[in-house]
Amino acid sequence: MKTIGKWIKWLWAGKKKYVVVAAVVVGVMVAAMGMKGSGLELQGTVVDTGVVQSYVEEVGDFEAKQAITLNGRVSGVVETIHHVEGDTVKAGDVLIELDKGDQLLLIQSTEAEIDAIYAELAEAGRADSNRIAQIKSKIAVAQNASIESKEVYDDNGLLYESGAISKVDLDNSKRDYEDSLQSLRIAQNDLTLLTKGVSESVQKQYESRIQALNAQLELEKRQLNQMSIQAPMDGVVTDKFVEIGDAVSFGTPIVEVSNPSAFQVVSDLLVSDAAGVKVGYKVIITDPESDEEWLGKIAKIYPKAFTKVSDLGIEQKRIKVEIEPEAMAFEKYGYEFDLKIIFEEKEAVLRCKDSALFKIDGQDYVFKVVGGKATLAPVTIGLEGEEYVEIFEGLSEGDMLVQSPGNELAEGMKVKIK
Repeated sequence: MKTIGKWIKWLWAGKKKYVVVAAVVVGVMVAAMGMKGSGLELQGTVVDTGVVQSYVEEVGDFEAKQAITLNGRVSGVVETIHHVEGDTVKAGDVLIELDKGDQLLLIQSTEAEIDAIYAELAEAGRADSNRIAQIKSKIAVAQNASIESKEVYDDNGLLYESGAISKVDLDNSKRDYEDSLQSLRIAQNDLTLLTKGVSESVQKQYESRIQALNAQLELEKRQLNQMSIQAPMDGVVTDKFVEIGDAVSFGTPIVEVSNPSAFQVVSDLLVSDAAGVKVGYKVIITDPESDEEWLGKIAKIYPKAFTKVSDLGIEQKRIKVEIEPEAMAFEKYGYEFDLKIIFEEKEAVLRCKDSALFKIDGQDYVFKVVGGKATLAPVTIGLEGEEYVEIFEGLSEGDMLVQSPGNELAEGMKVKIK
């Protein structure tokens, strides 16, 4: 310190133009003396026993396994909304209704035309008007039954595709629809026999007109039923795409119903990451807001890659995977989770931080702190994880290592661990 004191006294004696240079020199000298006394101050890490994991991190979305989006089957204007997002519904509940006024007028007009033709046919064949009225009533009942059974068959088709019902249930509804059509044909044949007295050519004219109008009436009634959007299954309304007054047409998404008892997390992995993933791999699912964690496993890996543009505008090839959570209580569909997909994992093994390792001529080394000095130690490693590395040979539990050693550190230098 005497030398430093003379430097300072000389500078303040008038040679201030050397102040800056001297300050640097003094700093270096002080640092050197400090290093000589206490050693280079570095961050340390302790060798311990624990888990080593090789994994990839990604994000995924929470969604229902079984979700059905109901689209418009007819054109119309939304008149009433009975259920909104979050509502629990039963199969058959009316969710949304379109304005039916114009459709009811169409049905009334077609029914009036059919009545007029029946009256003409009765007059032409002098048929029993009371009997004709009975058969007309029977035809109307059979017609409505065929429309309703067709609706059930169509809805069951959607449920079967989504896995909600069995093939047996679908076949039963198909059989009911076919039986209703047969009943309708029988009733129509009864009417034909009743009017048999009419000449063949005249009768065919009446039958053709009635057949065309009956087909039109069936279509109009089916469209009327389709103006009431019903829940296809028990579940929760998870999305609503329309508001009162909105015009919808065929194919317009209207409402989504999901099964809350079956859900999953879906993620799009980079192709390079997905190459090492297999069905059954363990996944740690973390809610980024609460830090709550759940375990899951890879349930499905899609076979086809697709292109996705990243947040930075870079096109990437990705693969979709489905993850099945274990004992996960969560109902916020569409939420994003942090995922850690575990490729390989070892528990209760000797390990050190990967940041303590470095290579010299292909050999792995660490700087072990022994007696306050850095000692170069070769090591044999096993599983290389994302944060820790498994140690086979060269270290013992409790050894203190230098973390992230720099080029300034050399064998035998004094070190001070923070």
